[in-house]
Amino acid sequence: KKKKILQTGGSGANPSWGTVSSDFVKLSTTTISSATTNVDIDNVFNQSGYNCFKIFINKFRCSSANALYFRFLDNNGSQYSAGNYRWGVTGQEASSGGTNDGQQGYDWNSTNVKVSGTGGHISTDTNNKGTFILELLISNPYQSGKTGFHWVNAYLRDSGDNLMSMRGGGHLNDSTVLRGIRFTMGSGNVEEGIFTVYGIK
Repeated sequence: KKKKILQTGGSGANPSWGTVSSDFVKLSTTTISSATTNVDIDNVFNQSGYNCFKIFINKFRCSSANALYFRFLDNNGSQYSAGNYRWGVTGQEASSGGTNDGQQGYDWNSTNVKVSGTGGHISTDTNNKGTFILELLISNPYQSGKTGFHWVNAYLRDSGDNLMSMRGGGHLNDSTVLRGIRFTMGSGNVEEGIFTVYGIK
């Protein structure tokens, strides 16, 4: 959307309303407040004028300590589950006993992308729902060509107060056109969460 701003017009000129163009635009917000198996964010990548998209997840809680995954939705709105996801993740686990820098993993020609759970699954404690934060950048989804992605996240793991801090990236080794994304747990449900999508011009 275009926003209006009151401009002075310079010394001696009358003020006037002008249009401000933003290159970083909020496209959708999905709020989950009850248990659901999948969180589908559809028809967001097919909006014209954007080169890449950024998704933020916060205030997240799951029913069963496990990992969070995503798959893309193709141009028909069906989940793309062919084994063409290639990704790697690395990070650190911090606890009162010190840190472990060996939290890493990868998959080659996987059917989905795991964005958490390398060294420990997401805590289900309701007091910890504000601790899971994810930022996911997706490039070139609605054009014919390989789609790249990169993410960072932080969360408390399923046992104790150990902090997981992860970063990863990869691509879909297929030129199929994509229009959305599906988030799901390895087991159990998504209980709560706010999923916000921004388009970047």
